[in-house]
Amino acid sequence: MQFSSQTEYSVRILLFLACQQVQGRGAVSISTLSEALGINRNYLPKILKPLKDHHMLRSEAGSQGGFSLAIDPETTTMLDIFAVTEGNIKLNPCLDSRFPCNLNREDQCPVRKIYQEFQTAFEAHFGEKTLADLVQQELARQKDQNL
Repeated sequence: MQFSSQTEYSVRILLFLACQQVQGRGAVSISTLSEALGINRNYLPKILKPLKDHHMLRSEAGSQGGFSLAIDPETTTMLDIFAVTEGNIKLNPCLDSRFPCNLNREDQCPVRKIYQEFQTAFEAHFGEKTLADLVQQELARQKDQNL
């Protein structure tokens, strides 16, 4: 399993904006996001659109405009972000209720059981890691670098 670059960049953007918010800074321009995060400026609108469409970001027009966080970092989990950027994050189609087992033996399949154990652990891990957890780690990292 590998996340898309859109997911990687989305997590980094949300983390950056959350840190900006905690530090009392305002909206951030696309140019600033591009430069600070090393993301191609032309690729950013493609990444920002789903985050804005799912109300994770706010955009403000004007000379002081840009993007800011529209979610609460304390309650937004990594799993929430993955759901926006990846859509279905099931390890195997047999774990998705929309795609039942083609052998019709979901309850007896030993392979599905292993997949389900992994899926459960994955969802538990990323479902408890919040954006605020990442902000705390990032600000501590920045503080240590500045000493």
